[in-house]
Amino acid sequence: MDALLRCTRQITAAPKGIVAIDTPAAAIATRLRSAGLAPTDPMAREFRRVLVRSAALARFASGVVLRPDDLDLPVDGTTATEFLWRSGVVVGVRVDTGLERGLGPEDRVTSGLDGLADRLRSARDAGARFALWSVWTGLAPDGLSSLTVNSQAAARFARTCQTAGLVPVVRVGARMPDGPQRARSAALGAALLSVVGHLEDLEADLAATVVNTVHTGVRAFADSPLAVLPAHLGGVALNVAPGAPPPPDAPWPIVFYVGREVTLPALLAWGGRPSSVPAAADALAARLERLADPRSGTEPVGAATITVLTPRNARRGPE
Repeated sequence: MDALLRCTRQITAAPKGIVAIDTPAAAIATRLRSAGLAPTDPMAREFRRVLVRSAALARFASGVVLRPDDLDLPVDGTTATEFLWRSGVVVGVRVDTGLERGLGPEDRVTSGLDGLADRLRSARDAGARFALWSVWTGLAPDGLSSLTVNSQAAARFARTCQTAGLVPVVRVGARMPDGPQRARSAALGAALLSVVGHLEDLEADLAATVVNTVHTGVRAFADSPLAVLPAHLGGVALNVAPGAPPPPDAPWPIVFYVGREVTLPALLAWGGRPSSVPAAADALAARLERLADPRSGTEPVGAATITVLTPRNARRGPE
């Protein structure tokens, strides 16, 4: 467990954060087309190789999320996992397998528990040290059964993850339908509370657990859905969001979690041209620096504005 705690501290070490480059096949194909490139698997793998080689990850990423089949992606005579580890970056992998229909017509349940232990052991053998699970969060006020089923699955994932020697990163709010902000905030708070309750029921070590979620922009920590998270949680990774500074008095370390907001500009700068690899690296670095630089405040990324999480506005709790 000491190794899990050390790994948790490493991936929640502000001002760095977690960078996800595990875009699903369908989504990466769409992005390749938007960049005028062939939407093929070899092209997608080459782009991920460009990202892994970028020095920006070593400078600004505490952790990088890879696809399971990219853990052994060849990079400069070694694997992507080994390349990142040599750069001081912890490697993670997503292990849920998507969504299944739930009890109600609009309910969904995150799938992937079948064969999970074997997949986690394989990921650890390949060099991964943390794993991700995305929780479905419905907005229906009477969706208690869906809330319970999804929270139980997340807790089983976390417990199995720690048994296999990996730090669990539980994503809550990433899979949530659109709706009124008040309904989304209420659903997020209920889901966070339910997930933490089931984690404790299964005796998962919360100090070696990271929750990835969104912040609704409430200034006072006591009014935020994040307030339901216990002080002894290992850390929180917040998705970047327009104009939503994190609460200044949070009891746990906060880092950023980002994906296409930084990888899509890199893809457009690269364009499949070997001569443009440095431009792709520069585009990635510029956007990650805005997240990590305490002088930046909020900075535009494309048409959006992202919130910077830094040691000054994301106070680390006691270790």
